[in-house]
Amino acid sequence: MIRVLTFLPFFMLSVLALTPTQVGADVFIDYGVDEGGVIYIDLEAETANQAVHFFATGIVAESGADGLEFNVQVGDGGSFLGGTDTAPTITSIDLITGTVWESSSPTQSDPEVHPLIRQSTVDTASLVSSDGQIGTIVFDTTGFGVGEIDFRLSGVAGSFNTTFFQGVNSLSTVAPNAIIRVTAVPEPASGLLIFAGLVGVALRRRR
Repeated sequence: MIRVLTFLPFFMLSVLALTPTQVGADVFIDYGVDEGGVIYIDLEAETANQAVHFFATGIVAESGADGLEFNVQVGDGGSFLGGTDTAPTITSIDLITGTVWESSSPTQSDPEVHPLIRQSTVDTASLVSSDGQIGTIVFDTTGFGVGEIDFRLSGVAGSFNTTFFQGVNSLSTVAPNAIIRVTAVPEPASGLLIFAGLVGVALRRRR
């Protein structure tokens, strides 16, 4: 049902001949924070086990889906794609726990597992006609510092797009890319100073 395609470095794999027929309208993937049309995933610096949840709408309108190919890339993909980025890393992808697939006897497989690039798929025993959470990615920002880096659900390894499936047919899927925004964790003393300042402003306003 799900096309399991192996990533090859330098984009040498031709996928056009392997792309299944696309049917239906759009299923939209939603995650992060939309700021003026740019999606941000906000993470804390030098911190492991940061979970980001992904949701979808349009599954119901499509009369259901029974699978998902979830392609993910951080930055240039790291050494697997000949890149130089090393963080933030993808610790895990869970397409079952707490998702719309959970009650439909789902099976997850992970054909490609690398620090900055992954391909995970979920396949179910029956059509799932529910919108809602479709998966969770856990990130580790150790070694990245503070800054921004690209995050991709589409154009992964140059050619792979996150896609929902209905049988052997793919559903038209809008899988927007984003920017991971890593910010420093306020030190306890700094946090107290900020809080004290806010309290002071509030008291002055009351006067």
